[in-house]
Amino acid sequence: MNTQIAVEQEAKSLLEFIEYYEICNKAEDKSPKTVSWYSANLKSFHNYLKSRHLPDTLDKIDIKILRQYVLYLLKKNKYHGHPITPEKAEPVSAATVHGHVRTLRAFFSWLVAEGFIEASPARDLKRPKVCQKVMSTLSDEEIRAILGVLAPLNSSNARNQTIFMLLIDTGLRMSELINLKMDDVHMNE
Repeated sequence: MNTQIAVEQEAKSLLEFIEYYEICNKAEDKSPKTVSWYSANLKSFHNYLKSRHLPDTLDKIDIKILRQYVLYLLKKNKYHGHPITPEKAEPVSAATVHGHVRTLRAFFSWLVAEGFIEASPARDLKRPKVCQKVMSTLSDEEIRAILGVLAPLNSSNARNQTIFMLLIDTGLRMSELINLKMDDVHMNE
């Protein structure tokens, strides 16, 4: 990469690259929720830099700044600064911080791949440990009770029973169910 171009790129505001990253993610046909999640996490990082009067150009962001941000997230209260939801007096979850770190690592790796920076400052950024939650499942009795309520007396109940069975049998997420098309269903498999 041309050194002059690299210096010019690195001096651009982080926000410009966040916006371009969003465009690239949309062009790669990533789900709208994924694009929105990446953008929100990166804008949160940008807001952190601005609120602390830290540099927001690529040439000034280093591992130290990234680790300070992770510490800030670990100490931050849930919903702090949220426009609608009131703040709670409990810290954000480790899973939330983990997601922010994954986003930063993906973003800086993308910057390297695109040739905007030589090396990722997030390369050695560690993700906090996340305790795996054991998901409670419905018992056979609970499933029978729900199916009893949804007994197909009419077409609406038949539809609801089909939806319920599909969710139980496949483990689909609600968004996956909503976006399911007939071409996605392979009855013989």
